Amino acid sequence: MELAKLSGVTLVYGPAGAGKTTFAAWYVYARSARALWISLFEDEATFRRNMANLGYNFGDRLIFWEAPAVEDLAAVFELIADAVAKNKPDIVVLDSVTELISGGDVHAGLRAVHNLIYRLMKSIGADVVMTAERQVAERLMYIADNVIELRYDIFPYGTVREMVVRKIRGSKAGYALPYAIAEGLGLVIMKPPSLRRAGEVLKTGVVCFDETFGGLAPGAVYALIGPVGAGKSTLMLKVAEGLRRAGKRAVYLSFLGDADMLKNRYDVEAYNAPLDVEEFLLQFFSLAVRERADAVLIDAIDLMAQFFGKEVFFTVLLQIIRIAKASGVPVVISLAQDWNITNFLDAVAYISSGTIKAVKSPLGRSASETKC
Repeated sequence: MELAKLSGVTLVYGPAGAGKTTFAAWYVYARSARALWISLFEDEATFRRNMANLGYNFGDRLIFWEAPAVEDLAAVFELIADAVAKNKPDIVVLDSVTELISGGDVHAGLRAVHNLIYRLMKSIGADVVMTAERQVAERLMYIADNVIELRYDIFPYGTVREMVVRKIRGSKAGYALPYAIAEGLGLVIMKPPSLRRAGEVLKTGVVCFDETFGGLAPGAVYALIGPVGAGKSTLMLKVAEGLRRAGKRAVYLSFLGDADMLKNRYDVEAYNAPLDVEEFLLQFFSLAVRERADAVLIDAIDLMAQFFGKEVFFTVLLQIIRIAKASGVPVVISLAQDWNITNFLDAVAYISSGTIKAVKSPLGRSASETKC
């Protein structure tokens, strides 16, 4: 997924570790033919090594310039302006302006940054991307054409990242997107393409499932709810096998760590779901959207509530629903309890003692009870 072209001045802000530098590199790598990267905190060797690990090998498309550590801001900005005029890039990155503004005379720093950006825009017509910490960003928003906030929450078993598009010149803003940062992939914004496979309902070949739900509708999210030992996993594995026999790619994700055993006992493509929010959402997005699986089945997903708490679990579930709806990939999840979320799902059934009972089933028989 790509954002609209960030013309003019773009401000990217967020806490340390949120990925501000990575965001700038992701955007520059995709959009720039010749960029000038001005770093106020990192040396070139470290920068290029870190970016190469993420998959951004700039080569000579990017000129790296380490800003000298001098007290005279006017002199620093004069050197930057000279470097820009000499190299004539189409994008200039100022990473990060926090140190330039937060110390000493803040107002003088703001004026200097404003004047520098004006000169860059007017003299060569280059777009500017600058990164900053929140406390500095609040003082710079008025001069930015585009404002991107990166949110970064850390939990004992992982992280949650969210990009808030606060302002985009000439385009819609005011929305949030989940994103992840991974070695070899760089920054991945988890916004799927438009709905695909509209109208195609997948029959699983499992009689009780198909009678209860009517098959798997594109973009629909199905929940099998019941206590441990009720048969949720077994039914989902049969569904995965049935889809595979029908020539469809059904991917089975397990939070129970038993993927290798399942692959030996069943004819399924199974993977262990990582107990890390960022890694799991990236795994789901990659399988459902980038690799275009026909269906995704997720077993014991509410273990996330026990590890991370309800708020994070609900956030992950809503992201799954959003991705499923936008991409057209049907998703089946198993839960030990309903968590008061059934209104958000397309189809819900309770399983007990080998019986499946639908309470919500738009394509099948609602309020039906079937032996499995």
